[in-house]
Amino acid sequence: MRTITAICTLAIFSLGAVMADDFVGRITKIETKDGTTTITGTRGKKGEEKDFKLTVAEKAKIAKGKYSFKDMTAETGDDIKEGFKSDLFKDVSTEKPLRVYLTTDKKDVVTQLLVIEQKGKKKDDK
Repeated sequence: MRTITAICTLAIFSLGAVMADDFVGRITKIETKDGTTTITGTRGKKGEEKDFKLTVAEKAKIAKGKYSFKDMTAETGDDIKEGFKSDLFKDVSTEKPLRVYLTTDKKDVVTQLLVIEQKGKKKDDK
């Protein structure tokens, strides 16, 4: 009986972890209304893109990051202290989407947002 109880408990906790999601996407709109921030964008391969609209947790981690498409892993960089008020998010639009790596919880609320450096963009030489 203990074994069955332990297996059921493990299955329930595993289901919660499976429902959480990590993915790379492109943000096309950021809207803050009544203290709630909502992001809109797309995810998936070109031609197979799916739209998403997600709420961002009040204490979500917003940082710069690196993503390896080869290994499909994300690495967290420096925090973006200003959050969505940062200049990085100022010009986000359909014409200028921002590539991000998102982590959501089981309720589809964003708990971590990493801004991924775009390929081909060079830093200013000073």
